[in-house]
Amino acid sequence: MIRRFFLASHDCGDPWVPRECIYQDSLVAVPTGQRLFRVRVDPPFAGEMQGSDEPINEVLLGMVTDHWGLDDIGTWGFMVDLYAVRTSCPTKNPHVKDLTRLGMGTLHRSRSEACAQLGEEMGKTCDEASSSASRLEVFTAEKIFFLGEQDGFIEREFKNQIVSIFASIAGDIRVYLARVRYSHEGRERFNVALCIGTSWKVPQEVTRGVLSVFEGMFRKDEHLDVVILSDQQEQDLSLVCRPFLVR
Repeated sequence: MIRRFFLASHDCGDPWVPRECIYQDSLVAVPTGQRLFRVRVDPPFAGEMQGSDEPINEVLLGMVTDHWGLDDIGTWGFMVDLYAVRTSCPTKNPHVKDLTRLGMGTLHRSRSEACAQLGEEMGKTCDEASSSASRLEVFTAEKIFFLGEQDGFIEREFKNQIVSIFASIAGDIRVYLARVRYSHEGRERFNVALCIGTSWKVPQEVTRGVLSVFEGMFRKDEHLDVVILSDQQEQDLSLVCRPFLVR
């Protein structure tokens, strides 16, 4: 079993570099059942990401695909959720309310692979990479791969808060929160996307409202994309993700 690997953290900088991970043990989140790998990371994450002065040396990697394990690290698209524990790391399975979500990332077998991933996503080399100021972007992707539903305690609260925002769209609409990999402007990118299927134009006040809720719930270095789905893309997405709003 692989015990040493590297994390390319898309949402988490300071510093914006690959992080070496040393596997400690496996846990399961309650009540979601998400599988977690506890790892030590070097360099650590900034403590301010969970409101502390102490650096975060140990994190939990949440598996987003049930059938993947440590030996699958290096598989293209091995995405994980990143969590810090609000108290001392538990000896038993943690409750989701005790976790602080730091963002997302991908796992790689070598530092060079993780560095290449960061450089590709940011359009920069690892030495030049820094966090992006943009928090929400709306576009139609050239090519998109849907990896599954993004769901958790904070994500469910986010969905609940933005449902009313879509009332201004008079026609039919389906809204999803999904993990995606897509090709856009010649670059491959992983992210969480709010995906909208509708035959009606999405007003700017809708995206502004979503951004306002997002900014109130997530850290400044987290990013959300809004993807307007084509008919074929929505068919593909519906195979791996359920809409949280249908009207």
